[in-house]
Amino acid sequence: MSPPRVLVCTPEELRQLVRDAVRAELGGAAGAVDVVDKHSAAALGLKSRQFVELARRGAFPSYRAGRRVVAKRADVLSWLERQRAKPSKSDAPEAEPLDPIRAGIEAGRLRVLSGGGRRG
Repeated sequence: MSPPRVLVCTPEELRQLVRDAVRAELGGAAGAVDVVDKHSAAALGLKSRQFVELARRGAFPSYRAGRRVVAKRADVLSWLERQRAKPSKSDAPEAEPLDPIRAGIEAGRLRVLSGGGRRG
């Protein structure tokens, strides 16, 4: 077993190494990664809390970059397109609202009692 390797660098060099590692993980060339975070999510029509919650739930692949949650813009846009392609509830035929009391009376499970008011 080889001894652990020690890296000696300045804080700025360490920041750059981390940036490069994140960019490599996100699949972009250095300086060309197009990512979305909670602050830039508004440009895509998402609120910052929505973005963080969706990322937490795994709606699209996301990563932590320090304290920030980031995702590839293409992944977020792909997820948004899939949501738009789903039929919405407003597209479904509208059913008549069912009054549970009336339905119970008609089915014979409930009956109307007369004269049962409050006495004063």
